[in-house]
Amino acid sequence: MSKKTEVIKREDSVNLPTLMEVVEPFNENDESITVGLAISEKTEGAFSSCSQEIKYYFLNTLADGTEHSRKELVAALNASARVKDFSDAMIINVLRTMAKERIIINTERGKYMIVGTDYLSLTNQLLSVLKRNKVQLTVLANINYINMREEEIEVLNKVKKCIITLDETIMELEA
Repeated sequence: MSKKTEVIKREDSVNLPTLMEVVEPFNENDESITVGLAISEKTEGAFSSCSQEIKYYFLNTLADGTEHSRKELVAALNASARVKDFSDAMIINVLRTMAKERIIINTERGKYMIVGTDYLSLTNQLLSVLKRNKVQLTVLANINYINMREEEIEVLNKVKKCIITLDETIMELEA
């Protein structure tokens, strides 16, 4: 069995960069598994619109499968793009459209991640969101009970049960 990486192209739409799945064989029966994403090379000046160029460089940055802030995406765009003066409206519209088309997900305010193409990638994305939410809930739930009404204490107890459930779910997904 060869450890050579095979690339399978998947066109997103006409005249846009090609989003590719990087696939590696993992057993003798020619079964393979997606191990990541890659963006096809696009030649300078080949974009028909600013939105297309923004999308290309955002996908290129997000292709590593990790979460990136809007600031990181814009910095990568400005470092690589032929045009350097993209308006905030253009950037926001591209991010909104990509999220609406389920190409990326907005994991939290100002943070984005490419949507997974396989079980492993999707699981990692879910784990990232679950862990972040668990931390946020834990911080909010760790308050002093003194001077709290009974209804507020009940709500906090429900939140603590949610945290336990999140913990169990995270452990199951990591196993």
